[in-house]
Amino acid sequence: MISGVWHKRRKEKLYLGRVLSQRKGEKKVTTGLILMGFLGVLTLGWVVIAQKGVGRMPSYLGVKQGHLAPCTSNGCVSTQVEGKGYMKPLTYKKSEQEVKSDLLSIIYSMDRARVVKEDDRYIHVEFMTPLLRLMDDVEFYIDSERKEVHFRSASRTRLLHSGANRKRMEEIRRRYLQRQ
Repeated sequence: MISGVWHKRRKEKLYLGRVLSQRKGEKKVTTGLILMGFLGVLTLGWVVIAQKGVGRMPSYLGVKQGHLAPCTSNGCVSTQVEGKGYMKPLTYKKSEQEVKSDLLSIIYSMDRARVVKEDDRYIHVEFMTPLLRLMDDVEFYIDSERKEVHFRSASRTRLLHSGANRKRMEEIRRRYLQRQ
């Protein structure tokens, strides 16, 4: 509880240079303004902190020795991790080019998606979140030996975990299976 200085003659509290009377309505308004200011500063701080990672693509992305980068945050999902973030890889019977074409068609049909890099067996996509405009990285690796498509989806900022990466990959899986 924040207290002010009691002014003896007026029988009122002085708070931050302003006089607060003992009336309930005035206290509620002042308390509400203080709370709104605090929440505003908190929100501004959140946006500033969150925006630090938005523009920078992590340097560790890509395929190294047949593996995508490991998950380092709570919201990350991948086909190549054990535990909470694990999802089953996509399987295929078509050619690699047909699988890649199917994946690209699905990606291009999704909102706020941008293909950053693609080669014969790898696709890197950036997805922007609608509200705070944060960036998520999604990678696909077509493993021709196992006839599987491995993927990894992770937020660049580790501050917020809402399950968006898992939901996105479940939606991509659903659309992919419809094409098989």
